[in-house]
Amino acid sequence: MKPEAIIFISPLLINFILLYARKKKWARSKFKWLVVVTLFIIGFFMFQNPDYLEFRTSRIASWSIMTPLIFSILDFLIMRLSYSIHNRDLYLWLRGSTEIDDSRFSGGKHVRGSDRIFSLILLFSVIFLPFAGMLIFK
Repeated sequence: MKPEAIIFISPLLINFILLYARKKKWARSKFKWLVVVTLFIIGFFMFQNPDYLEFRTSRIASWSIMTPLIFSILDFLIMRLSYSIHNRDLYLWLRGSTEIDDSRFSGGKHVRGSDRIFSLILLFSVIFLPFAGMLIFK
């Protein structure tokens, strides 16, 4: 497998991990911010100097390394917006989330419409951010 493919797929996985573990203790710590800022700095360095490393990194791969910080900032902004609307963090309305009851007939009755909209915004940003580099830099 090409190193560029690994560089492109790993931030997508990191963003999904950050999405589903957003209420875990480690995801609310300074350690998470340190990791995503470090990834952003590495990606920015690779973006500015694509010929510095042994293999030539594309701008798309460099962009995808920068996306966990962008997703974390978006998640933080949505969390603050949810606190201003509901006085609580949003309930992640996605299958597999531990915050809702996703059994057959429950429908997540305690989840408000804004929780659903915010959850879909976060989900689409996880998927779209790494692929936005293809649209921008091609």
